[in-house]
Amino acid sequence: MKRVSKFAKLLVIGCLAAIVAAGCSTKNEQNTPTSSVASSTAGASETPKLEKVDLTLLLAGDQPPQQAEVLAEINKRSEQELNINLKVQYIPWADYQEKIKVMAAGGASFDIYLDFFGNLSSAAARKQAIPLNELLDNYGQDLKKVIPQAEFNGLSIDGQIYGIPAIYPRAELGAGVIIRKDLREKYGFPEITTLVQLEQYLDAVKKNEPGMTPLVANQGRFGSVTERELYNGKVWFTWGSDTQPPFTIDIYSKPYKVVNNFETDGFKQTMNWGRKAYSNGWFARDILMEKNDQTNFTSGKAGAVTGDLFSMSNMVPQLEQNIPGAKLELVMFKKDMPLTNLTPTNNYSSISATSAHPERAMMFLNWLLKNQENYDLFMYGIEGKHYTLKGDLVELPADTDLANRPYNPTPWFIYNTAYHRALTTDPAEFTEAFQFWKTAEIANNPLMNFSFNAEPVKTEYAQIQKVVQELAMPVMTGVVQSDDDYQKLLDQLNKAGMQKVLAEAQKQLDEYIADNNIQ
Repeated sequence: MKRVSKFAKLLVIGCLAAIVAAGCSTKNEQNTPTSSVASSTAGASETPKLEKVDLTLLLAGDQPPQQAEVLAEINKRSEQELNINLKVQYIPWADYQEKIKVMAAGGASFDIYLDFFGNLSSAAARKQAIPLNELLDNYGQDLKKVIPQAEFNGLSIDGQIYGIPAIYPRAELGAGVIIRKDLREKYGFPEITTLVQLEQYLDAVKKNEPGMTPLVANQGRFGSVTERELYNGKVWFTWGSDTQPPFTIDIYSKPYKVVNNFETDGFKQTMNWGRKAYSNGWFARDILMEKNDQTNFTSGKAGAVTGDLFSMSNMVPQLEQNIPGAKLELVMFKKDMPLTNLTPTNNYSSISATSAHPERAMMFLNWLLKNQENYDLFMYGIEGKHYTLKGDLVELPADTDLANRPYNPTPWFIYNTAYHRALTTDPAEFTEAFQFWKTAEIANNPLMNFSFNAEPVKTEYAQIQKVVQELAMPVMTGVVQSDDDYQKLLDQLNKAGMQKVLAEAQKQLDEYIADNNIQ
């Protein structure tokens, strides 16, 4: 889920512990600690004021126009507990992950950043993110009240927690495609429930809508469109890249074995569909350069886009504004088969290794999840200006342009359903899809909380990621279609150290299974 402000209907909770610091009388000023979190050396009769620090949060997306006003209010309300100058820096979705890596490698100072499950092992191996166990114990007591321990376990490597998980409905919500419902009805097609029907729709768009790309997907990441049908409703547990994961486990076959994802029948089927799509003109010729798939879709330049329940909700007002009368719907295949919580949460907050104030960073995350008021302030803005409450629902001012709200932040770093608020303007399409999710049968991946520690093979792991970035996506999308190109991908992966990493992953998996008594 990534992509993701993609969804603006949440609220927030936050928590903070009182802090006891050194004496604050003038005669003792020379003994005041310089740490951003003062220690307790004086009487506890008054709460000492912390040293004011800058705190930078990095998020994917576009900066809300009225962000500065909301941040000023956050700084004001949290002054006694946090005394921070909060800064939120937005990076476009298409550039976000690479930009974070570059900033971290270059030693740029930032404190908190949104990250994704596919990056967990590599970020830990690069020491881009720091372990959070001690910080959570000292400054995250309220935060832990609204996040189950199992969710923290899913973002842990060898017992070390590397992320504060977002809590939201997941269960394969990314395994879908969003289409133009009005175009489907225009062509006389019934509700799309199979891949063959989707292909007929894409052909119709190609034939009847000049200048429109039938299907768009950022950097060619279309797998969520086809996998549920190609895999007959089954899912594989994969990791190692947010682009196209190189490592996978068939959770339906025992004994569990870690294999090269690119050698599986599932990938070969996906690759063959990619070749078909590229040859038939369903993809743009420059699909690997695509960075604005949802914008192109909502502006009428595409007939379908990879997406999920939450991105659909975000796109409805944009599409209706740009194309009056246009409608969309979420297509999912194999609805009669169980959904699976395959991995831990895809979205979470990490604290950067370059942070000068990791304690204050954890305190801020805790503050956000301390209560409804704190969460609402960050997620919805200032009550009475950016929104009002209608019962438990968020009501926006009557003249609000839903596609260009003055304050609509990216929520995914701290999303929590315990304080989730719906908007009075939620589209029916979202409500219907969300209702399906709530009543669907959902199974859990028995290996859900297994996290690979790439540290023992970090060099090979990094080299494999480079090969995936350079060669896997052209092969998968049909940009290159020969069997020689596919074999080159496999050869380069092995040259990069695939077998060594697989052996290490299998060793860790076997230990995890034994330690957790998984049958």
